[in-house]
Amino acid sequence: TVRYKGKAIALQTARADFEQAGWPVANAIDGKEETGWAWSPKNTEPHVAIFDFAQPLITEGGPLEVRLTQNYANLSVGCFRLSVSTADHALLTPSVLQNALERDEAYLKRTNPARFAELESLQTEEAALKRSIPQTPIFHELPENRQRITRVHIRGNFLELGETVQPTVLAAFTSSSSAKGKFTRLDAARWLVSPENPLTARVQVNRFWARLFGTGLVETEEDFGTQGAPPSHPELLDQLAVYFQQDCHWSMKKLLKTLVLSQTYQQASTVTKEMLVKDPRNRLLSRGPRFRLSAEVIRDQALAAAGLLSAKIGGASVFPPQPSGLWKVTYSGMKWETSPGEDRWRRGIYTFLRRTSPHPMLTTFDGGSGEVCLMRRIRTNTPLQALITLNDPAFVEAAGALGRVMATQGLSAGFLRLVARKPTGAETKRLAQLFNETLSDFRKRPSDALALLKDANQPATASADPGILAAWTVIGNVLLNLDEALTKP
Repeated sequence: TVRYKGKAIALQTARADFEQAGWPVANAIDGKEETGWAWSPKNTEPHVAIFDFAQPLITEGGPLEVRLTQNYANLSVGCFRLSVSTADHALLTPSVLQNALERDEAYLKRTNPARFAELESLQTEEAALKRSIPQTPIFHELPENRQRITRVHIRGNFLELGETVQPTVLAAFTSSSSAKGKFTRLDAARWLVSPENPLTARVQVNRFWARLFGTGLVETEEDFGTQGAPPSHPELLDQLAVYFQQDCHWSMKKLLKTLVLSQTYQQASTVTKEMLVKDPRNRLLSRGPRFRLSAEVIRDQALAAAGLLSAKIGGASVFPPQPSGLWKVTYSGMKWETSPGEDRWRRGIYTFLRRTSPHPMLTTFDGGSGEVCLMRRIRTNTPLQALITLNDPAFVEAAGALGRVMATQGLSAGFLRLVARKPTGAETKRLAQLFNETLSDFRKRPSDALALLKDANQPATASADPGILAAWTVIGNVLLNLDEALTKP
């Protein structure tokens, strides 16, 4: 809209250098909020639009107010300038003004190259800054004339349409006004966390419980319906859900603190024969939780204890070491090239996944192939898992790095890093015996020691005895395979 001295001035004869199909520049002055001018796919190029005043302006001066309304955040004009001209309408064409803009840039480049270079540098810096800013998708309600019409499918047949229906919450699920009138996505979000809908809090509390205790109060985390398992402690689930909503105000930190400080969680995980008979799966919570760590945590813990785990956050997926030849059956020319530097030791969540050939370590430890969303992982116990923690390249490298630490700091350093305690006398005696036997074997076959250090990515140095370092690598491998290291205490 345009106002001159407080009086509205109509615009007419809109024209532009480019128009997106279905979004002509004339829409910019038609007075309708649901229409407008757009220029996709030329979003990164400068554009020119010209509008004529419906009546000539008095030229003795006065305020000229131009108001630009933009209703689409992802289609908004980021930087623009306005000009007013009294030239003949025939001379003011989009092509002429576009050429003028280009001539301004060429003139600046020719007459002041230093200034132009500074401008280009700032533009490059601005573009890099924009690329570095994370983009957050935001839902916007479409105008009513563009919203999809939803009809009842008679007998489930999408070709036989019945009456039109509107989005809402079923009246049986709510007593509020949200079930009446226009219902938006914001209304749906509010209903999900309203006191009238206890399901959201129950599901969330159950997931936290499962992460801490190994199994949720409702074992089927992915299914709270009639086909899922009933809760083992329904009253407790209800009480925690209300506590999470009303007392914690949806604070996950406060809820988790409450759970880990409870007497139930702090019980010893030791099981007696009597408990094993009465409560073999600990569904009655007769002892503290004890279960195997998840696939990514097992790998990350080994790297962290060895001092190898990268602290980098974000970025592209990486290709950590894995057995060779696994991508020969993926029907493509892609090859698994191990990432260089610290990227080979990044956290497990950054590991590149391919559905036709998932990472063997993650899959063997029930990590899932990535083909479907897994709300709950079913834990298994197979010989392949032991073979991986003993022989997988990532674990051998971790054993080598942990062995180098123990070679200078002693056996206790390895125990403290991995299981947060010092070894007992019996453990020290048994591992010392293993160390001596292994060192004796490596003294007889030094090539075996060098081969192990090469696989562990621990090249021998002049200041370190390869036999001793290889023997400590074997000890590190044993510690990484302790049941206490692989199981949540």
